Amino acid sequence: MGDVRWFNFKAADNQRVDLEMSMTDYYGDNKAQIDGALVIGRSNNLDPEGDVLNEVSPRGVEMPQREFFTVRNVRFYNFNWNEAAAIGTCSHCVQPEDFGARTSTIEKLWFDEETVTKRIKWNFPGRAILLDLDGTTTGRGPNSWATPYFKHNDQDGCIVDEVTTVPASLFCDNSV
Repeated sequence: MGDVRWFNFKAADNQRVDLEMSMTDYYGDNKAQIDGALVIGRSNNLDPEGDVLNEVSPRGVEMPQREFFTVRNVRFYNFNWNEAAAIGTCSHCVQPEDFGARTSTIEKLWFDEETVTKRIKWNFPGRAILLDLDGTTTGRGPNSWATPYFKHNDQDGCIVDEVTTVPASLFCDNSV
């Protein structure tokens, strides 16, 4: 996909990812995006006896393997089992020739504190970068950053988050 915008989507109960976009090229900032979605990891629609989600760890939104993707105004509920997470990174990045980090932009994301225990799942190879325009995901203020934790990247202005991400993250303020 390229300059595709998903507005006001609703998704629930998916075994892998609720909303995932793969991009083939760069089409400009704020072009490819998800805006205004409601994402539910596990709803009341599932039969508790045959709940197929018990054995998996889905993500609500999966960031693409390309730069310049935007996710805004999304509400996340019920990602609180196994390693289920509201956000996953780097869709289809498991190819051995894939070497770069991808920067996606996020803003105005809302996580139900009671039912979303993991906000971010850093997928292999762990090279994604999230620019948090308003700080609602990182808690580090406007234009803050989230990246997978690597000790050599830790510096003043960053905190290590081992609670709301899998594996650990660096959340850095805009001075970094």
